[in-house]
Amino acid sequence: MMEEVRKKPLAVPLPDTRQKDFLVRAFAPGFIQDVVAPYDRLGRVVWKGERVEVDPERSRRYIIISPKPF
Repeated sequence: MMEEVRKKPLAVPLPDTRQKDFLVRAFAPGFIQDVVAPYDRLGRVVWKGERVEVDPERSRRYIIISPKPF
C-alpha cells in the first residue's frame, strides 16, 4: 500500500479513504480504562452550556491521519 501512495505528487503518502480505514484498524491501539470517577469515562466530547464535557453514553472515535509527525 505504501508503494502505491508514494506515487502521489511529491511522494507524500496520502492514503484514500479505504486505505485510511485499513491503517486505523491495523494500527490503532486498544484501550482498557480504569474508571474510578465519572471524569475517567470515555465517550463523545460535547459542549454543555459553556463547558466541554464527555458523554459516555455516546461513544466516538477520533482519528487524525497526518503526513507530518506531531
